[in-house]
Amino acid sequence: MNIKEEIKEQLSKRTLLLDGAMGTMLQVYGLKSGECSEGWNISHPQVVQKIHQEYIKAGADVILTNTFGANRIKLSSYGREKNILKINEIAVNI
Repeated sequence: MNIKEEIKEQLSKRTLLLDGAMGTMLQVYGLKSGECSEGWNISHPQVVQKIHQEYIKAGADVILTNTFGANRIKLSSYGREKNILKINEIAVNI
């Protein structure tokens, strides 16, 4: 069974809970206002992973990657557009 089929099957049985706001949690761990939260995938992967683990412990069934603004346009506003592939790859692997 592939992931799409698994999710469909689970949804037919119950409501799935998603994780919460990654940016807000990163601020709790020290992300400064105006700082690139997706850049933390490179500079603080252990913090991103810890937040994922906290959401799982809280009951989340689905964890989303820390990639909300990990696109060329948004990353270019931080001068990080050259890191787009690395930021996204690390986010998926966390």
